[in-house]
Amino acid sequence: MSRLTEYSKWDHIECSDDDCEDLPPMIDKDSMKKYTKSKRAQRDIEEEDQIKELRKKVDRAETELRQLGAVGRTHLKGQQLQRQLEEDKAKLAKLEKTASRRLNADKISSEVYSKSFVSASGTNTGPVVDDNVDTEVFTKYATENSDILMQYCEIGATKLAKKDAIKRSTALLLEKPEVLLTSNAETFCMFRCLELEMDRIKLVRKDKVETTSTTSTTTPGDQTTTPASSSTPASSSSKEIQELSDSVVKMARQTQLIQQALTLSKMLRTGDPNAQKVEDLVANKKAITDMFDRLTMTHDHPDGKDHTELLESFEQQVDVFVEKIQKRALEKLEELDDEEGREDDEATKEKNATSSTTTSEQQKPRQLDRAIGPDESDDEQPTNTATATGTSSGVGKQIGPGGLDAQEVFDTLPTCLQDAFLAKDMEKLEKAFLSLPSDEAQRHLKRCVDGGLWVVPGGGGTMAGRDSDDED
Repeated sequence: MSRLTEYSKWDHIECSDDDCEDLPPMIDKDSMKKYTKSKRAQRDIEEEDQIKELRKKVDRAETELRQLGAVGRTHLKGQQLQRQLEEDKAKLAKLEKTASRRLNADKISSEVYSKSFVSASGTNTGPVVDDNVDTEVFTKYATENSDILMQYCEIGATKLAKKDAIKRSTALLLEKPEVLLTSNAETFCMFRCLELEMDRIKLVRKDKVETTSTTSTTTPGDQTTTPASSSTPASSSSKEIQELSDSVVKMARQTQLIQQALTLSKMLRTGDPNAQKVEDLVANKKAITDMFDRLTMTHDHPDGKDHTELLESFEQQVDVFVEKIQKRALEKLEELDDEEGREDDEATKEKNATSSTTTSEQQKPRQLDRAIGPDESDDEQPTNTATATGTSSGVGKQIGPGGLDAQEVFDTLPTCLQDAFLAKDMEKLEKAFLSLPSDEAQRHLKRCVDGGLWVVPGGGGTMAGRDSDDED
């Protein structure tokens, strides 16, 4: 009696086990699962290609044998073709049988129905990990945790070896995950790195200006030997620039450590490295420790060579981050320079407007401060130092009621009259006029009245009083 069902194809089934529990502690389980899955997929593709190629060869051989016919198969060529066909058929059968025995979760079953449910949004008490910076929240965070943040930054600023710095940073990250394993901590380190890069660029610009100034002040024919101490500022400046450059790279590495830890935390909780929210940010300490251990492994370690690619990838991310920081620092400095330029322009415009207003007010016709009338007391006579001393203030001429310039009239007066005007002494002024000849005194008096130096009540300017005194 023949068997109704053939079960021989299920003999010796090779099922793959992705959830192997005997992995070494330094190998990440999720990474191992991805690797084995990709390896199986590649092997299946290669086997399918081999099966297709063998089937084509079998079909070609069968076609040629049919064309040769029964007589042609007895010839040497027909016999060789027949042997090759049998070998290819045997290989094809063996390969198909082997491929059918290799079963895994992807081959045994296939999805025929899928349904998704969206649960109601609950209250998320965990912190939010995203790229948006809330200024108020960040300022409060930085103020409250400044000691821990600066301690973490100082680990990178020290002259420790890269391996020791990563170990200390990892220890502090795992000790204070609620403070350091947050996007705010990543932002703080990024701002610190940006500040260091801006300081470096400013120092480079300052060094270039000083070098240019020194070169321009040196004459071509000057053969004077420069003292050795004169090169100290340049070397000191170059040393500071190099130290700042190293500090930027170290700070970038500290930032990347936090970023990698956050990415790992997201993957552990959500399975997606680009997830925006994390239910609980206190990450798997063992997983983070293993990751950082692999970063610090050397080639002497038995497993160190296997993680060279991981270390190179990490350093590449650091270099990319430094390039972004350098670009942003230049843009930030340009923005600050433009802002300072606008403020200077506004201050200059305001100053010019104030100056023009003052000039227009000073150029208005007004009575000279030096004018002295016979009926004015010494206390009521204002002082104009610029006119009295014969200096020009550059504010235009002061024209008197007769159309003469007060300064020009004052310069042409005899010394005795000038001294009297400067002393603002009426008695001395009258004596000075009386000491002069009548015609000359009359001429000088008229010029003083026309220039506004002498104010006569009623507009008179005659020497009638002097003539009557002479007659007496």
